[in-house]
Amino acid sequence: MYWPCVSLNISDEKVKLYLGYCFHVFRLLGTPFYIMEHVPGRIFKNPLLPDQTPEERRQIYSSMCETLAKIHKVNITEAGLDDFGKKGACTFKMVLLYML
Repeated sequence: MYWPCVSLNISDEKVKLYLGYCFHVFRLLGTPFYIMEHVPGRIFKNPLLPDQTPEERRQIYSSMCETLAKIHKVNITEAGLDDFGKKGACTFKMVLLYML
């Protein structure tokens, strides 16, 4: 997952800057890990946002949608991700998955 994340760094300022991927020294934490730039902000552990006002929830959800839309607009070729994963029939596969 490191390479796609690095490629997204060039596409949107909201994507955190990935500085490195540590897989040789995984014994430090017991698993490989990423080193990323610190970006100030808030972390919401409950997606229902029960502690936020309706207006704050609307703003947060709108920002999430805008960010996801920007990620989906990334030109895969320009981002250098042509060889990442299988191509084609993504929507069809998702519909089948949800029908099961």
